Amino acid sequence: MALEPGRGTTVVPVRSAFLGAVFGVIGLTAALVFASSLGHLGASPRLYGWTWDFKAPDDSFTLDCGARDFGLAAVPGVAAVAAVCYENVLIDGRPTIAWGFTPVRGSIEPEVVAGRAPTGPAEVTLGAATLRALDKKIGETVQVRGPTATKQYRIVGQTVLPPMTDGDVQPLADGAAFTGDGFAPILDRENSTRYLVGNFAAGVDRAAVVRRIDAIRQFSAQQEDLFVVDRGATGPTRPPEVERLRHVDWFPPLLAVLIAVLALVAVGHALVTTAHRRRSELALLKTLGFQRRQVRATLAWQATTLATVGIAVGLPVGVLVGNLVWRRVADSLGISPAAAFPPLALALTVPGVIALANAVAFWPARAVARTWPAVALRAE
Repeated sequence: MALEPGRGTTVVPVRSAFLGAVFGVIGLTAALVFASSLGHLGASPRLYGWTWDFKAPDDSFTLDCGARDFGLAAVPGVAAVAAVCYENVLIDGRPTIAWGFTPVRGSIEPEVVAGRAPTGPAEVTLGAATLRALDKKIGETVQVRGPTATKQYRIVGQTVLPPMTDGDVQPLADGAAFTGDGFAPILDRENSTRYLVGNFAAGVDRAAVVRRIDAIRQFSAQQEDLFVVDRGATGPTRPPEVERLRHVDWFPPLLAVLIAVLALVAVGHALVTTAHRRRSELALLKTLGFQRRQVRATLAWQATTLATVGIAVGLPVGVLVGNLVWRRVADSLGISPAAAFPPLALALTVPGVIALANAVAFWPARAVARTWPAVALRAE
């Protein structure tokens, strides 16, 4: 009954039911993959460039982007510290925000989407938007012009650079990252911004570490050094691109529900049509000894078969569609295109879809099971 469309007065829309089941599972699975990837992005600051736990603005008018750290690296519970400077430069004549990373303790590097981080003074990583605007690829060279010098750099990777403060207009995919030594020749010592960024050691009391860092700030202020730790800034600052995406996170689930409802309508239509147009066959089964529960089970197995085919085809295709959609979104943001797959949610899709199909089959199965065989056969 599930696989045979029938002929004449017993024809049942089997193909549309199968297509509805398949597209319903595709939509549901794709929405699960997209929603999981979006949630993973929001919970993983490293993906949008925040590769450190806290930041400390340095307003002491330091004339370089060197390793001066006010003793921050020696604070117990701090595992890594780096100095980060950024300013506007011209890359092949295009205005771009450039960042320089100088390690103080441990290793803190820019987030790299493709290729690798710069390790030498003649290497640079660029954002996806910068690469597109310059029509450049990894392995090619660019000319970077600063206030006092112009240098050639080789592109070694694609990077993501986050905003450092709320309201910062730093685009995720538009920027350049250098090593501290590579950044020094083009550094504008009077118009650059310097931060100290750091990572906490594993398992430490972060609030206690922040209090120790704040004690450094108070001591530095007494020495007329403007070293400031933003209280409460140990977490990331979400970029506007990510926030805009999070504001529409309701749309994929809504679309999935709509597609699932349409799929259930298609499956339900096939089951109701079966109960109506094949009641003589079901009545004949009852005359041969089928009980009511066995007639109900017949339509339940029909619904289960439709759901199983929908799962077998729709689940892998839905994973592929969700991955492709997320890759397009990630590429537009310039972040890593790797999607996050929710194994538990995908596993629960199987019994969930089968249960929904059987729920739709309940009423037509109940109705046909209560039909007297003589009445159905006489009508035929």
